[in-house]
Amino acid sequence: MPGRASGLDIVATTLFHVEEVRARLPAREVIGLMAAPDFRTLDDVAHLPPQERIALVCATQEGVESKERSIRAVGIARTRIRTATLSRPDRLRAALRDADVILASPKVLERLAGQIPARVRVIPFASVLGEGAVRLLEQRIHAWRPDRRRKETRRR
Repeated sequence: MPGRASGLDIVATTLFHVEEVRARLPAREVIGLMAAPDFRTLDDVAHLPPQERIALVCATQEGVESKERSIRAVGIARTRIRTATLSRPDRLRAALRDADVILASPKVLERLAGQIPARVRVIPFASVLGEGAVRLLEQRIHAWRPDRRRKETRRR
């Protein structure tokens, strides 16, 4: 990642990943933004029949825990959610095999291509930035621009 970031001045990531990114890119300004689940996804989950078996698949265990908290925080009390991560292939295969519905981020769904049974309904579990997070990013970019112009002017 550091090589690919050499041309960047500001890096934005989710609060979930901010410490990891700062450790990898100590010379860059890293902004942590709060991403919340897309409420359309939560609405889709809330309207699933109670007997539906749901597989919640994430890249990491931390992702599973975060998405489970989001589901429960909006009052969805599903007892039939089975979780799996990409790092546990045995558990992942079982979760995919037994599921009626799969919840996973668009990136995880890309990695699962060809593994999801055709009968299974797929609900992408995306996160979106709220207006406050977008405003924070805009403020940081605007605050950064004058500093960069001054530095470029001094170099000339």
